Amino acid sequence: MTQKLKTAVLLTGAAARISQEVAMFDQLRAQKGLNVSQDNTLLAGFSSGSLNLAALNACFSNGSNLDWETYYKQQVLFPLRNDDVYRVKMLPFDTDPLRKTIQKFVDTMHCQCVGDLPFLSYILTFSWTQLFKLKEPTLWACSQTDGQKYINLTDMFMASTAIPIVFPRQQIQCEAGHKMDFPDGYFSDGGTKGTFDNFDEYLGEYVRQNEPFENMYIISPMREKPEFEHEEIFKLLQNNSAKAEDILGVINHLKNMSMNGFLDFLIKLNAWRFNGMPMAKNIFISIPEMENNYPIINFNLQKQQYDAVTAWVNNNSDKLAIPIDQFLQTHHKE
Repeated sequence: MTQKLKTAVLLTGAAARISQEVAMFDQLRAQKGLNVSQDNTLLAGFSSGSLNLAALNACFSNGSNLDWETYYKQQVLFPLRNDDVYRVKMLPFDTDPLRKTIQKFVDTMHCQCVGDLPFLSYILTFSWTQLFKLKEPTLWACSQTDGQKYINLTDMFMASTAIPIVFPRQQIQCEAGHKMDFPDGYFSDGGTKGTFDNFDEYLGEYVRQNEPFENMYIISPMREKPEFEHEEIFKLLQNNSAKAEDILGVINHLKNMSMNGFLDFLIKLNAWRFNGMPMAKNIFISIPEMENNYPIINFNLQKQQYDAVTAWVNNNSDKLAIPIDQFLQTHHKE
């Protein structure tokens, strides 16, 4: 890839906490002058972060008539409800509603394939086929890679957001008449093995071919110790007669979504070097740390989450964009 971009925005997602990320992004634009454009910005996202990646492509691409405020936030994000995402049955839940929600969104974007995304975009997913073959399971579909341009975009977003055990595994197809270099088989949430797992193979290779970014923004919803997530998940799964091994599997996945899992990634990223240079001249961490968080699979509270994070930033503007060195000095794995 020869497109030298100055800014990278990484969107980690965390199931229903989509609007927390949006609030942090809005405050970065308002207070820190973050400017995203397909001419200067690389995007990467997984889990619900991949859905915000879609929205950035939709609203900030050159010539777009879809507005971030009036379209994405007011018509798509804030009205989102659990019924638009899943139906609670036996595990895994029925996510046909999510597929319909995503399909409607990508149709409005006039995008059908990964290569239709205007920004240089990476969408992460986890391949069970790769895992069973003892190969690296975390794959990053790229909008500018020939073998991935024709991957069905809705399939890709469904795969990136398929929380193991809770949501069904997904298959990924490509447009008829084309081939893809993704494996066959089933896929799950892009964070299944960790936050931005295998980043060196993709972001690292981009920097090796080009040059370090000027600024990298890692935007995340609030993260906690995994045990704080357990009670909500445990109640929901118990009420739906989940097997003990399924509950344990979900709990293990929550560990990768916790603050500890997030810190694992930041430590590796901060240590990364090529020819003595870091991945970006400035790496900023943008993550709210409110007194209380919101349920991880309750999608009914998008506006409330957005407002809560905005209020938190207004009271903690010094924590909006923390340099990675400083963040790691004050945050430690437990």
